[in-house]
Amino acid sequence: MLRQIQTEFPLLTSPLRTTGDRSPDTKLPLLLIIDDDIEFITFMKDFLEQHGYQVLASLTGKKGLELFYDFHPDLVLIDYILPGTDGVALLNQIVEKAHNESTPVIMVSAHNSNEHRALSFNLGATDFIGKPVRTDVLLPFLKNRLASREQILAHILQDELTGAFNRKFLEKKLKEQSALFHKENGYTFSAAMVDLDHFKKVNDTYGHHTGDQVLETFVKVFEQMKTSGETISRYGGEEFVVIFPGASAQEADARVEEWRNRFSSITFTSGDEQFHVHFSAGIAQFSDAPGGESILERADKALYYAKRTGRNRTVSHTHMPVSAFDAETITLLIVENDPSVRQQLEDFFSTRSFISDKPVRVITFHTRQQFLEEDWYHPEEDYVLLLASSIGIDTLPFLKTKYDFRNVAVMIMTGEEETERVEEALREEAEDYLLKPFRLEDLGEWLDGVADRMFI
Repeated sequence: MLRQIQTEFPLLTSPLRTTGDRSPDTKLPLLLIIDDDIEFITFMKDFLEQHGYQVLASLTGKKGLELFYDFHPDLVLIDYILPGTDGVALLNQIVEKAHNESTPVIMVSAHNSNEHRALSFNLGATDFIGKPVRTDVLLPFLKNRLASREQILAHILQDELTGAFNRKFLEKKLKEQSALFHKENGYTFSAAMVDLDHFKKVNDTYGHHTGDQVLETFVKVFEQMKTSGETISRYGGEEFVVIFPGASAQEADARVEEWRNRFSSITFTSGDEQFHVHFSAGIAQFSDAPGGESILERADKALYYAKRTGRNRTVSHTHMPVSAFDAETITLLIVENDPSVRQQLEDFFSTRSFISDKPVRVITFHTRQQFLEEDWYHPEEDYVLLLASSIGIDTLPFLKTKYDFRNVAVMIMTGEEETERVEEALREEAEDYLLKPFRLEDLGEWLDGVADRMFI
């Protein structure tokens, strides 16, 4: 997702390195590479991003597993041998969930023996690629596997993990309900956008397997209490959409509260520990739609307001205060000791003014001390941190201890010659890295992507 960019800085009239003739709205395939060889990662990341892919990279199995669960890549490449946890052990953890999402898992290894190939296939890997990788074969190979995945997904209407419907079904359901609204006088329906509170903390604390059990239970509770016609669809990650046919927002609110009471009373167990999980919800009614804004957009705004005002609650779009309709912002933190780079970044994003569809607020810091001493963090807000490696990658462990970094995306800015800095950044679990010199337009595209994936 984050781009290893090696063209001119800051603003050039030359085209992007190779993004093809795609529309700005085209969603690029997202690949995840898990490999402990920094040279292999940097080469593959650069090569694939030149050819129109978004790439997430991890040097460790632990971080790779976290990225897999958090970002739902379209395809995964895993090294056979990894420090701390070998590729086979990692494959065991990923493969079941990957199969549920029809995600190809490709084993990559310099140990290109029939024994290694057979073991990978027996464990559930989709394919096996030997090193060194032939790039002339890799591109058509990836295109083939991703096309097969798209064909499979086009015929699936149900989320395999939770049993909920998927987004494809949701689109059909919304069209069906909209047609009824325009056909039958007085007909209406409502939608609830629902998101589990602090779900990443559940995964981090109790493990992804326990997190999956929570999601399954969440849907099961709804299925047990739903009335005729009500449907739940998985919208992404821990976010779901419920359609209430024929219901007003007030009636949908009452149904969601019943669901909340049942689900919140469940005690989950992990080892010797017990815990409860809660959720926030935003509700919108189709009949009160203002010009052009979809029912899901309004439900999403209500959900965001529920999150910002305490969580574990339901907010109806029609009952939100006027001030709540101000668009939520993303704060961009630029920590850079080079005044020229810092100023150009600030000027570009101040002029661009938006990340995805959200206004951006820019704060700059010129020293590590200034950044650490400033009171910039507020847990209800979303942040992107651009941190110059020269100021200190070693500040990341301290920051992650001091702050809850679930709402902070971190990218390290470093020089092309500083390969060891890139490795250090990935080992300290930065989301990704950016090589100078770079194009600001490409950085802006990355920020759009991270906002869509990480922030409500």
